[in-house]
Amino acid sequence: ANKTKDDFFLYISHELKTPLNSITVISSIMVKNKDNKLDESQIKNMKIIKKCSEDLLILINDILDISKIEAGFLQIFKSKKSFK
Repeated sequence: ANKTKDDFFLYISHELKTPLNSITVISSIMVKNKDNKLDESQIKNMKIIKKCSEDLLILINDILDISKIEAGFLQIFKSKKSFK
């Protein structure tokens, strides 16, 4: 069951990340509005699309990391460094 779950996460993450990377890149380019073809409302909407795609990519990567930890492919080491 764990092998099937791991395979599922790897497959589904690839299927989700590929189009999300494109959405993130294209929305980043469109937000710059170099040709001045977008109005303020459209730019605002592109920023929302960009932010949502970035957030979803982070979520997918986190799920993959958890899956890797559970499978023993990723180790976590405690650090004495404090982050602020």
